[in-house]
Amino acid sequence: MRRRPGGPSHRSSAGARRASFRGWRRGNYGPDGRRRPWYHFNAIAPGYFETELTRQFLASDAGEKPRRRIPTRRVGRLQGLDGLLLLLASDLANVRTGAVIPVDGGHLLASL
Repeated sequence: MRRRPGGPSHRSSAGARRASFRGWRRGNYGPDGRRRPWYHFNAIAPGYFETELTRQFLASDAGEKPRRRIPTRRVGRLQGLDGLLLLLASDLANVRTGAVIPVDGGHLLASL
């Protein structure tokens, strides 16, 4: 059975994201509605990465299926996130906020 957008699990996770964002917004905006300048809200959207938990799955025949959907035909290594994490944590990203940066080997674009 395929999951479709708008199904029960999608609606519950979407509601949780909205509630989480509202709570974050309440804590990071002042009473006048202006954003507190010392917070930056950025996110990394990782694709398939090899970790201790995923290593066995990705090495199996079942793990080959998601690998074939990635244009680069390979999964990421956690060390590949180091540079992006350092950028977002540094003063070089002081004006970058609200960015969601995909690190997925082109998987997101392959579905377009």
